[in-house]
Amino acid sequence: MSLPAIKPWSAKVVLMALALGILSGCNSTLKKPEVKPAALVNLPSNQFSLRAVFTDGLSSDDDRDPLRLQPARISSGYLAAGRGGEIARYDLAGNQLWSQSIKNPIVSGVAANENLLVVGDRKGRILAYDLAGKLIWKTQLDSPTLAPALLLDQVAIVQLNNGTVTALDLSSGEVRWNFSINIPPFSLRGMASPVELSPNIVAVAAADGRVHAIRVDLGVPIWARKVAISSGTNDFNRLVDTDADPIFYNFNLYTASFQSQLLGIDLRTRQQIFEQALSSTKTPALDNEHIFVVDELGVIHAYDLQNGNKVWTQRSLIARGLSNPVVLNNQLIVGDQDGYLHSLNPQNGQVNGRERTKGAVLTLTRSGLDLLVQTNKDVISVWRPQAR
Repeated sequence: MSLPAIKPWSAKVVLMALALGILSGCNSTLKKPEVKPAALVNLPSNQFSLRAVFTDGLSSDDDRDPLRLQPARISSGYLAAGRGGEIARYDLAGNQLWSQSIKNPIVSGVAANENLLVVGDRKGRILAYDLAGKLIWKTQLDSPTLAPALLLDQVAIVQLNNGTVTALDLSSGEVRWNFSINIPPFSLRGMASPVELSPNIVAVAAADGRVHAIRVDLGVPIWARKVAISSGTNDFNRLVDTDADPIFYNFNLYTASFQSQLLGIDLRTRQQIFEQALSSTKTPALDNEHIFVVDELGVIHAYDLQNGNKVWTQRSLIARGLSNPVVLNNQLIVGDQDGYLHSLNPQNGQVNGRERTKGAVLTLTRSGLDLLVQTNKDVISVWRPQAR
């Protein structure tokens, strides 16, 4: 049977469920084959280890919803939000300085600078607090955002669930402009955060399979580039989406898409550097030589950053619900659904270390030598490389 026409928010839930193989009742061709999580192999010893700086739990909500909540690092400590509606600030040692509830589930954040933090709630409100926990402004928008905002000097840029990109005045929350993107009726539950290309240009990867470059001052488009190509014989197999954040590095833009490809583009010439067939909803990671991608099955791939040639593939963590990868202190780190943090040698993909937190790891964020972790239980933790 065909999928019913449903609202975009519901469609995101339905198709994420299909991607995870947990919906039944429609055409069996829409169901993904079940793959058993790979068993962890014993490591002779941790060649690379992490130590926990602190761990804390915030109020949670539906732990099955694959939201991208993530802590943020500022010079004086850390800021975090739980999907249950709690926001909190910590000092550098992990002591909680304050916490409070916004009385609605939080679905995006934390975005922060040295003056304020910004989160989005399920009702479509964007809220900004100062670092003492005082509400500075709140703005009601037409749709929620499911990805952290991009904070620039004067505006916060958010991508909404209905395809609108909105710029909010950072001081008042006033809407500066809206830019509408025509999104398909079905897409995954999730979205990419805007990224800064220059002081007056941001790039937004959207559910239409394109990256849109937009002027910050006017909200007008500069260019758009198709980065995800649809194919297949039914609604699910034709679905493409770009939930991973684009990465801008050395004038090149790298994107990964669901059921499509990994793409490298030279923005100086707008020419394609390489493409690799790939399906991923996770933001890739880079070092000086490689781009690392976790695909939808949990296979980790490393490609040459300049030409896209495959360097290695690591399959020992397949179907373990891997998070986005990050590079920390010359190691590649990924989290999994059982709370493990796996360290890999970025040169050959060998797993060489393992630590554990509580809950399924949803997001990893690197700030200097800090690894910021948030799980589906809204346990937040900060880790640093352990001296050996």
